[in-house]
Amino acid sequence: MKLRTWTLHLAMVMLASMLVMACNDDNDSNPTIDGDTDVVVDGDTNNDNVDTTEDGDVVTEEDVVTEEDVVTEEDVVTEEDVVTEEDVVTEEDTITGNCDENGFTAVVSGAQYVAEDENDNPIWFYTGYSAETVPVNTLEVSNWVSYGGVTTPGTYDITDTEASYATCGFCIQVKTGCNLNDAGELACEKVYMPKAQGTYTIIDLATEPGQPLKISFDNVELQEVTITEDLTTTPVSGGKTWCFDNHVIDEPLTEPGFVDMEPPEDLTCDYPEGPYYFLGPEPGQSDPEPGTVPPMSWPGAYFNDEEVGFNLGQYRCDNPDVKTLFIMVSAGWCSACADFYPNDVCNDGGILDQVRAENADVLWVVIDNNTPGQAATNYFANNKINAYGCDGGYRIADVDNTAGSRVIARSNMYNGIPWSCAIRMSDMKLTHAQGDQYLLDYVGIAQGNNTPAE
Repeated sequence: MKLRTWTLHLAMVMLASMLVMACNDDNDSNPTIDGDTDVVVDGDTNNDNVDTTEDGDVVTEEDVVTEEDVVTEEDVVTEEDVVTEEDVVTEEDTITGNCDENGFTAVVSGAQYVAEDENDNPIWFYTGYSAETVPVNTLEVSNWVSYGGVTTPGTYDITDTEASYATCGFCIQVKTGCNLNDAGELACEKVYMPKAQGTYTIIDLATEPGQPLKISFDNVELQEVTITEDLTTTPVSGGKTWCFDNHVIDEPLTEPGFVDMEPPEDLTCDYPEGPYYFLGPEPGQSDPEPGTVPPMSWPGAYFNDEEVGFNLGQYRCDNPDVKTLFIMVSAGWCSACADFYPNDVCNDGGILDQVRAENADVLWVVIDNNTPGQAATNYFANNKINAYGCDGGYRIADVDNTAGSRVIARSNMYNGIPWSCAIRMSDMKLTHAQGDQYLLDYVGIAQGNNTPAE
C-alpha cells in the first residue's frame, strides 16, 4: 500500500500543476473556453425535440428509417449521427438521464507516464479539467498493473474491484469543487467512483511516453464516495451520481517534465543538447535523474524594475562565474512566502546573501496574483519580490515562457509553496528539487557546484 499512497500523492501534485491559469494585465481574468470545445448540456440526450438525419430521414418506434420520415419521442437522432438502413438505435445507445450529472467536457487535459511499480510495470494518469482555472471539476483515470490494471486492449466489465480506490487496478474518479488551498495544493469537495456496472474499452493502450491512450466508457455510473488515508472507499448515503455513456478520452502519453525543444543556435556559447526535462530529484534521492533544463526565455522578465527579458542560455554565457542558479517560487496569496522570503532569504545575511557569496544567484518566479489560481503578470511578480525586500535577480510570472505554457508553474515536482530548485550551470542539470517537508541546503549546494565535477 505504500507505493499506492505515495503515487496518489504524486498524482495530486500533477493535478495542481497541469492547470493552465488564465491571465491578463489587470489580473482580473475569468476562465475562458475555446469556441471549438464540445460542451455537454444537460438534457441533450432524451427530449421531445425532433432531430432529422442529414437526408431528412427519421426513426420510427421500430428503430428503422421509414418512408414517413418521422422521429418518435423515444428515439432521437443527433445532428452528428446519420441513420442508415444498417444502423438501428437501441435503448443501450442512449443515456438514461437518471444521474445527477452526465458526461464530462475537458477544457484542459493530459495523460502522463508517472513511474514504474516494483515489477517495472508503468503507472499512468489521465486528467481532464472542466475549466482553465480554479475552481474546477476533474475526470481522472489511472492504471496500476500490479493492482490488476489492464495490460492489453479490450473491453472490461466494471466490478466491485473498480468501485474502491483501495482495490482498483484500473481506476476512474470524478472530483468536484476543486480549488487551491493555502498550501497551493488542489483540494476537492466531492469524489465519485464507479458502481459495479458498465464497461470500459481500451482502444489504444499506451505503455510508454509518446504512445496513444484511447479509452471508451459505456453505461458507467459513478457514485459519491469518501476515501480515507488508507484508501478505504465508502459510498455516501444519499450522495449524487455521475453517468458516462459512449464517452471517449484520447490523449498521447507524455513524460513528466519533458519539453520538446531544439538546442538554441543564437547564443554566444554552446548550450547542452537535449532531451530536455524540467525535472530533478529531491535531496538524497536518485530518482528521477537530474534533467537537462530546457533553454527557456521570458521576453517580459523584469530586472531592476525594468522589463528587459531573460534568456536562460544567454545568461549562462554572459555570467560564467555563476555556478548555481536557484529558482524560487512564490505567489501573491501565499502567506508562508510572505514570511519566508523577507525573514529568511532576503534579510541581511540571509540565504540570498549567503548563496551569492558562493557564486550563486536566484531567478524569482511568482506564479499567481493575490487569488489562488489566477496567474500573475511579470509586472506583478516584480512588485511582489520588491515587497519581500529582495534585491537583484530576474523576476518572472512564467506566463511568457518560450519553452511552452508555464513550464515552471506547471511543474509536477511540487504541490506547495514556497518552493525552490537548483540548476548546476556547468551542464544545466536540475540537481536538487525541494521536498514537501524541508528546504534545500542552499549554501551546501552552491559550495558543491563551485568545485568542478570529476
